[in-house]
Amino acid sequence: VIVSWRLLYHYSGWCSNCFNRPKDDERNLPRMDGLTTKRILHGLLWTAMVVEGVAYADMVATNSSNKLNYTLLDIIGRGILEFSTFIIGTVHWFNIISHARAGEKKLAFTFFPAILAIVTIAVTVSSTFEAVALLHGGYESVHEFRAT
Repeated sequence: VIVSWRLLYHYSGWCSNCFNRPKDDERNLPRMDGLTTKRILHGLLWTAMVVEGVAYADMVATNSSNKLNYTLLDIIGRGILEFSTFIIGTVHWFNIISHARAGEKKLAFTFFPAILAIVTIAVTVSSTFEAVALLHGGYESVHEFRAT
């Protein structure tokens, strides 16, 4: 619920009637600053919440763990979405720290986010190969897949 509220807040801003604020209050203006790291972070959190919620709901409804549930929960939910959310949060933190420093930006504040982007791409590609191997690799169950 909180993630959904924050996502709506970051993408739409405050309405002019909220909390009886005057119409010229800057908090009532639509957000026009484009795609920010906070917006990406909350979008990824919300997407991870939905994907993992669907996987858990299906696991509870069927009382089993099948290949689709494993793919949604462990590979897509945790492997790709949660990892990407962590990386976006780290990049956001790097940006805050770099703006707080007096003087010139150090190379590390430019270099580390680039390394994290490369690692995120590698994890996403690896997780995609794992999902394809699980779903189309001829494995009968998740246990057989994890044993090999």
